[in-house]
Amino acid sequence: MESTNHLSRIPLHINGVLTHQNTIRSTASGASYNELFTTLLHNACRALALDTAYAQKILHCDFPRAKITAHSVVELYQETDRVVEVCDEARRRLVFMEWSGNSKEFAARLKEDISVRAEMCRESLLISLSEPSDPRAILRMFHYRHEIRATIQHMNIILGLDPEPVGGDVEKHATALNKEFDAGGWMYQATDLHSMRDLFSLLRLKSNISFYDLGSGYGHPIFYGANLREDLNFTGIELMPARVDACNQVAGKLRLSNVSFQLGDVTKRDISEADVVFLFNPFPPSVKREVAQKLCSLARTKPIVVLDYDGLVTDGSNEFRRMDKGQAVPFHVYGSRKYFDDSISLAGISAKK
Repeated sequence: MESTNHLSRIPLHINGVLTHQNTIRSTASGASYNELFTTLLHNACRALALDTAYAQKILHCDFPRAKITAHSVVELYQETDRVVEVCDEARRRLVFMEWSGNSKEFAARLKEDISVRAEMCRESLLISLSEPSDPRAILRMFHYRHEIRATIQHMNIILGLDPEPVGGDVEKHATALNKEFDAGGWMYQATDLHSMRDLFSLLRLKSNISFYDLGSGYGHPIFYGANLREDLNFTGIELMPARVDACNQVAGKLRLSNVSFQLGDVTKRDISEADVVFLFNPFPPSVKREVAQKLCSLARTKPIVVLDYDGLVTDGSNEFRRMDKGQAVPFHVYGSRKYFDDSISLAGISAKK
């Protein structure tokens, strides 16, 4: 992606907020806007036991921005968190301040000004993420360094993905499918980063097994897992061609040789090679029944692990037995009842008592 100056990406109405100090000359007590703003930020820094240098960063919109590496990404997130924390504290302190004269105008504009600068700091972080030196190394940092408060939006930027928003712009993909999905109350939703971190921290999957994501969307769990576990084989099956194409492009860019994204209808595809099946809100209700039947048939023939969001497909099935102790919530971990001990071994976790 091209490097873009973060100030140029801020909307015009936001840039306008930063010129308010030129339109309000002083408070009733004679203090200038800049003096008042500076004092407020310095007091916020002291209240948080932070260096007042953060006040200067906010005043001058001098936010951390550089081409990030696996070594610098933690510091980048920490710097961003601190700047935003100071802005939040400054807004909080405004509530308790007494104003006189044109105080309401000052308070409103100060709050807006502070909010704008916090937004610019977050924007600077996003721009830095769009130019990673090693996307795979940074994704691994997202997993192993829990102090990094990354989101699925951050993951999308690093991977170069541009999914439709939650709710699913199905028309973007295939008009013939719109009626079926809308009638079923289905909506597109990506797996959140926190859940993926919890899931791949819980599981100790055996090497050389096959991990299938049914209704894989934009492939987030596959990219996340395949980057951590190069000894596993990951397959995503997705009905929307544009999503499959986007995922295969990312897999090629990241040189993930253990990943395959395939176009197809999961109710018609052969998934007999799957050892682990991942399900996250992937189907309209009309399809869930067929998928459940398919998984039950597979569970009768071999050990299998099913990672099912809130038990949407497998809950209540006699062919599966839940094996997690609640650690993976909102994901439930099920194993083939007939081959339960082998399923436990596949997952690498202790059975639920």
